[in-house]
Amino acid sequence: MVARFLTIVLVSLCSSQAIGTVHVFLSNRDLFRTMTDLHGRGFATVPNEKVFPSLLDPVSAFCGGLFLTFTIGAGLVAASLFLTRLLRPWGRFPAFAALLLLLVPGLFWINHNGFNPLGSAHWIVPPVLAGGLALKLLPEEGGGRSPWGIAVPAAVFVLSLPFLLPAARIDGLLDLRDRLLLSSAPGRAASDFYYRYTLYAAEAVKSFDQKLIRTFRLEGPVEGMGASRLETLLEREDVLPTALPRADLVIRENGEVPSFGTPGKTIFPMDFKTFANGPQKTLAEFSRRTDRWAFIRKAAFHSLVLLYPALLYGLFFVLVLSVLPRASGRLLRTFLASGLALALLLGGLFLTAPGQRAPDDGSILFSMLRSGIPAEQARALRTLAAAGRDVASFPGFEALGESPSPAVRYWFARSLSGSRSEKARSLLLHLLGDGQTNVVTMAVESLGKRGDRASIPAIRDRLETSPHWYVQLYAYKTLRRLGWRQTG
Repeated sequence: MVARFLTIVLVSLCSSQAIGTVHVFLSNRDLFRTMTDLHGRGFATVPNEKVFPSLLDPVSAFCGGLFLTFTIGAGLVAASLFLTRLLRPWGRFPAFAALLLLLVPGLFWINHNGFNPLGSAHWIVPPVLAGGLALKLLPEEGGGRSPWGIAVPAAVFVLSLPFLLPAARIDGLLDLRDRLLLSSAPGRAASDFYYRYTLYAAEAVKSFDQKLIRTFRLEGPVEGMGASRLETLLEREDVLPTALPRADLVIRENGEVPSFGTPGKTIFPMDFKTFANGPQKTLAEFSRRTDRWAFIRKAAFHSLVLLYPALLYGLFFVLVLSVLPRASGRLLRTFLASGLALALLLGGLFLTAPGQRAPDDGSILFSMLRSGIPAEQARALRTLAAAGRDVASFPGFEALGESPSPAVRYWFARSLSGSRSEKARSLLLHLLGDGQTNVVTMAVESLGKRGDRASIPAIRDRLETSPHWYVQLYAYKTLRRLGWRQTG
């Protein structure tokens, strides 16, 4: 039975990976065409030309597809297996029909802004395949005739979500990164993999508003304020001109009224005066009406947040259930195993949590910064950054930028964003050459927060020469924050 179950999971995840790889590859190909066209017109692009070859590399598409597989794909497969197990007492056909019916509302939302075949495939194929194979291949023995064996632990897990969800906030994710990823070589390798390939998947499901650089194309004469004025307004919002058929925004004459649309489809009429007074509002409305990936993004996020704690909880449940005496009765054993599994999960989260922030006391913080213990130094720097205290007020603070710990260098870069020291800018510029991607991105972001326009040439250099897409992303955002504008 275990072999059959693992085979079902593997086959279902492989179907998700195939869909994800095709999806990311097609997205990469479109992005390659767009960015090479803009680069040829003299615009700065993200990704830059150093990343262009990887956009046509199947390895990048496969690795990007992994992020979709192990978020929405794994989440839907797990949910499908859970539901088919719960509904199995109804019979195979009713259980399968119920699974299909539960997928229909999501299918509607995926396609409500236009037909989305890849989004539909993500939503339908893996869970239907998993549920169908489970109903066909898995036996009913071992509690399959009663839903209590799975309904009780599921209910306990759902009731525990208010205690688990806070760990998914940004602070909790930063804690996880600092303690488990940046503190070891395997963890840093996993972090590097994430920073290298996640944007390929992210780009594939972005809305118009979420894209860093968008494109537009004019079709026919555009009167009113004139095409040149319109182009200027759009370029200020990082919507750049292209002649490619697959532009993000197409502005065309629709009778006598100009309109915003996509290739082959008009979305809404455009009033030049209204657009000139508030282009961001108009573009946001256009994004909302053309976003075909909002539901998939939400499903991927909730899969990531809920799936892996649920899997760990399920493992604890099975282990505890296997050691409880059978004489206590099935229902009582189920309740006891559910409670103990939850206690183990919450206890594990408590033990691996970094604890409270360091006290906002100068002598204690100075002692922690001098301790030479990376975890203590990172805690102290994080407290300084949160409290808005100047790290430069501590003697010898410059040495923290040379710490062997990426977490320390990251929080050091962040703490320098509000420093009044004359050395802060030079220290941040030095960190632009750090070997850890997240340290470089934080150094770039801190330069932007300082509002230091003298840093624009150095940041522009990172935008053009860095081989890391993530660094380019932060560099472009920071340049825009500092007032830099595109010029083709």
